[in-house]
Amino acid sequence: MIREDRIRVRGSWLSRWRVAAMLLLMTGCDGENTISPLNQRPRAEPFKTHPWGRWPARSFVKLHCVEVQRGQTTTCVETHTLREKGPTEYVVSIARDNMEPVDTTRSYEVGGIHHHPEAECLGSQGLSAEGSSFDCTVWRFYKDEGGRRVEIMSWVKDGVSWPLQTRVRNLSTGNVEREARVLSTRQETVVIGSDNVVCTRLELMEARGPRATRQVLWLTDSIPGGIARYRQMLAANDPDQWSEQINVVEYGVGR
Repeated sequence: MIREDRIRVRGSWLSRWRVAAMLLLMTGCDGENTISPLNQRPRAEPFKTHPWGRWPARSFVKLHCVEVQRGQTTTCVETHTLREKGPTEYVVSIARDNMEPVDTTRSYEVGGIHHHPEAECLGSQGLSAEGSSFDCTVWRFYKDEGGRRVEIMSWVKDGVSWPLQTRVRNLSTGNVEREARVLSTRQETVVIGSDNVVCTRLELMEARGPRATRQVLWLTDSIPGGIARYRQMLAANDPDQWSEQINVVEYGVGR
């Protein structure tokens, strides 16, 4: 879903989930009313706002993962550990079960295009879902992706680390290649070990051509990585009948 020269994932069972997650963190979709200019551009502070960047080195999460496709179920456990932090990037070591760790280098750009110094803040815009309205800041960024130039837009609500709407448009053809839109958002508590973790539950629908996926995320500042749970599934009428579930079962800071 996103080129992996910026997110080098090698051999991890969760590469498809991470790529999907990073796409939403990097992208943005049209709102429902006029974009209003802001008096001052919000300050980009990636290491204060990024779900990994706000944690010290050796912070970790352990994930239990279940994938189901056409009746076949695959499970695994992965541990993600923040190994290094630098001025523009950090290194997360990923270990699956008893396998050797796989080092994955991610630029701070994956924290959202609104953290990129070249991103343009267009202003504010109101969005709505399930009768609720949200004031969002709208960001636009241009990049080369897969040999083509694309426009990436993101509608971001203050205090929520995930864009509420997304859009990626091919500038050569004018076609919108990927869109995601918020369906609902509310507060929920997730139990991780003995901890009750307060989360923002965000439900989105993403479209890529004729195929649509429903995604549900439980977002929180209380754990490294910022995602306590993740669910992704194809539309009910899709013949592949694929789904994925990821739960954080442990987190902390190692020695």
